[in-house]
Amino acid sequence: MLVSMYSDPEPGTDTDMDKLLKLISELRDSETHASQLFNMFSGYIRERFGACAMALVCTEGLAQNEFRILSFSDDHGRSVVESLDFSASPDQASVLQSENRRTLLNPSQPVIRRGTEYGIDPMFGELFGNYIDVISLPMFQHGGVYRWLLLLFTESGKVDQVDIERGLVMATLAINYVFSIEDARRLAEANAWIQGELKSVARIQQLLLPQSLEDTPGIKVARLFQPHTYVGGDYYEITPLSAFLKQEYHETDLEIWGFMIADASGHGAAAAVEIAMFDAILRTYDPGQASGPGDVLTYANRYFFTRMLRGSFITAFVSSYDPETRTLSYANAGHLSPVIRRAGSTDLVMLECQTGIPLGVDQSASWDSSSEPMDKGDLLVLYTDGMTEAKSPVGEEFGIERLKKCIAESPAEADACMQSIHSAVKSHQAMTPANDDQTLIVIQITS
Repeated sequence: MLVSMYSDPEPGTDTDMDKLLKLISELRDSETHASQLFNMFSGYIRERFGACAMALVCTEGLAQNEFRILSFSDDHGRSVVESLDFSASPDQASVLQSENRRTLLNPSQPVIRRGTEYGIDPMFGELFGNYIDVISLPMFQHGGVYRWLLLLFTESGKVDQVDIERGLVMATLAINYVFSIEDARRLAEANAWIQGELKSVARIQQLLLPQSLEDTPGIKVARLFQPHTYVGGDYYEITPLSAFLKQEYHETDLEIWGFMIADASGHGAAAAVEIAMFDAILRTYDPGQASGPGDVLTYANRYFFTRMLRGSFITAFVSSYDPETRTLSYANAGHLSPVIRRAGSTDLVMLECQTGIPLGVDQSASWDSSSEPMDKGDLLVLYTDGMTEAKSPVGEEFGIERLKKCIAESPAEADACMQSIHSAVKSHQAMTPANDDQTLIVIQITS
């Protein structure tokens, strides 16, 4: 850096810029810390100028008469000030004060201060007491000037031999690269922290979902749950209900099952928080003899509404299956209509009756329950819009008609049907990444 600022190089030799760009290229993929890079650049200056020091001064976030020294390598290459985080907020111990700060730290142009004896300026105290002359080069970054590179000389007259214009361009390039290294490091650390937090949230979200569906007497379940990122706004629940019902209402040994699928608007962490609140509210619901799926939605909406993020909502489908009466009771809060495939045929039934508004739109809203007869071998398919809105490389959505075709043509078994739909969606997307959470539940009545 600044290797030939005195005069033009001989023909056939590398210029200052050639050498600087070559150095940057070599260091681009290295793990060298920003303070180490600063010291390396100051070493290149000393190779050419001899007894020359380099300091980086900052005024960002400080009062008009304050400044701090981010890094300082003296004329012998010793680090006098280092290991300061270039992007961190200043601590009071590192802040210096001077009423004449702008005489040397000019934001609009380089400044040369010549001395006749040692001691650059009283404003720096004893820190620069061994130097006579100084060049102050403003560093243009992020739309303004908050930092200056100081070149300090122990020999009088050396400052007059420096090409200021060339030095300013090359110093700005070099220092901006130093800061880019520091910014990249901090960004990598921030991303690692964010990913760690999202993985923790994802683990918590997984715990909200049914952990084991191997022992489900009367039904067989196949499921697919793929958040758009680490976490998402999709949710489902499959749970036995008999233990919650009054004895006089439920006298059979056959298990009554509850099925639910929901989708919070948006995706990512915010949607996952909404779903977590929704799950917590549902767990406070106490079903009684007269309870039905519509009552579940009405209850959830009433308590969820005051806790929701402004502008967000949840679509949800809630149902219960009673094997004694072979009846599916259900209610829908703005969710996509589930599909039933009848046993022994390709006939499909869309559960479109009584589809109400989503949760979180009107606190006084209520939902009614509907019912549909079921039989052994029937398939109930629940899904979120991440399945039907999956896009092809040319932007065409998978759509409900393709979904219905997959259901009708797949083997009449829960796992096979789920795999058939999933494969069709992946084939439709080709290499196009999913643009939303994708959840698919296929439930087969087995008794």
